[in-house]
Amino acid sequence: MPLPASTASRTRIHVRHIALERWRRDDGLRDIEARLTDIKDQDCHLVSGMRLRGFRREASALFDTVRGCSHLAELLNSLPTAAIQTFASEMRDMDGRTPGVKPFQLDQCHALDTASETVRRYYPRWFRSNKTGT
Repeated sequence: MPLPASTASRTRIHVRHIALERWRRDDGLRDIEARLTDIKDQDCHLVSGMRLRGFRREASALFDTVRGCSHLAELLNSLPTAAIQTFASEMRDMDGRTPGVKPFQLDQCHALDTASETVRRYYPRWFRSNKTGT
């Protein structure tokens, strides 16, 4: 069932497609292939591992057993990550928000480890050449 059209003007910044394909092989075994494709219309950084406190637990409670559907539960589990990625891409170090405070998304996943190339490029003030703080 499609969603109703938005009444507000908006600009897409990110699309994530997750495709799962199941195959029956001639030898009687099964293959499952998974593909994740990101399309970024604007520069945004990968932020994974962060969670909106309690969202997944509450969604699971609402959609478990016969009250819900595993397909909807899986879809809802993706929302916190999408929300964090949306906000993190708009909250750059250069924004000047709360001077001296490390942006919330740093050190929350391997891509935004403060010793990573991504942090060196987009958050140079917070880059550390190693984990000892230098």
